Amino acid sequence: MKFEIPQFHTTAFDTKEARRKVSLLPDPDREDMVRDLLVPFAPYEEAVAFIKRRHRPNPKGNHSRGRVIGLLGEIRAGKSYACQSYASFYPMEIAETGSKRFRVVYVPVSPKPTIRSVTNLLQRGAGAHSVSYNNMDDAKDASVSRLLRAETELVIFDDAQFMLFNRAAGDFFDLVKCITDTGRMNVLLSGERSIEEYMKQNGHLLRRGAFPKHIVKPIQSNGKAFWNMMNSVDKRLPFKSASVLTNRCVVEDFWRISNGIIGLVMNIVVDAAIMAIADGSDSIELKHLKAEADDRFQDDTYKYFTRLSSEDEEASLCETA
Repeated sequence: MKFEIPQFHTTAFDTKEARRKVSLLPDPDREDMVRDLLVPFAPYEEAVAFIKRRHRPNPKGNHSRGRVIGLLGEIRAGKSYACQSYASFYPMEIAETGSKRFRVVYVPVSPKPTIRSVTNLLQRGAGAHSVSYNNMDDAKDASVSRLLRAETELVIFDDAQFMLFNRAAGDFFDLVKCITDTGRMNVLLSGERSIEEYMKQNGHLLRRGAFPKHIVKPIQSNGKAFWNMMNSVDKRLPFKSASVLTNRCVVEDFWRISNGIIGLVMNIVVDAAIMAIADGSDSIELKHLKAEADDRFQDDTYKYFTRLSSEDEEASLCETA
């Protein structure tokens, strides 16, 4: 089965009329917008810029090749958003010869990957309609051949730590090495910081470019940058009115839950938004956030989303931001 990259929703609804129109769309369409919402906040933009620089350092020149690079960070920090979004910039093309070209191939790695499962996704991501082979060596050889035919420039393995710390790690090492040894493309390993330790202990891959890497960090403090991110999320929600997401008390509770990790924010925002769509609300309200928090944090003595700050408190925040 081929992995389908989401059609990300990035449009901000900056006017009352834009909000009114989007609020009239069918519920399933609005729910899809919420699930596929992508907020261009600073850590995401920095990650995409890094991938772009390592893929095509000179926009007027050729792509980079023969390198293993890394996009590392905490779980839910936004690495997959960046990888999938970047891959979506390079849809399938028809080359001058009439063949199909797949410049960037994105492979999401499952928690218990096998060579068969990974190479299946790899080949289908590079345009194969069917995949068959007799053994693991055939699978690796066929995958590299498919990437070469597809004129692939960058292969992204997302959650690559599951490949590298695995009973079949030797086979996955061989796969990555075979891809880079073509001298025709780069491999990006996206995932946890443990990937860096793996590379340090593996000179055969480390010396293929010395492993340039970017660390995707959460927003570092509950200040203006975090509020801006919450505001950016709110502007893209398909509701008639702005929500409570930028209220001072709500922002503080989201910070307490997430420590600046956007994926932990979106876990609650997505489900609260769908709840609000279901009950016909004009926006996400405090009750929706509270219900989602109550379902998640039963053992926490702190109670989330129980109050909104006053206008005076909001004014004070604006003065000190």
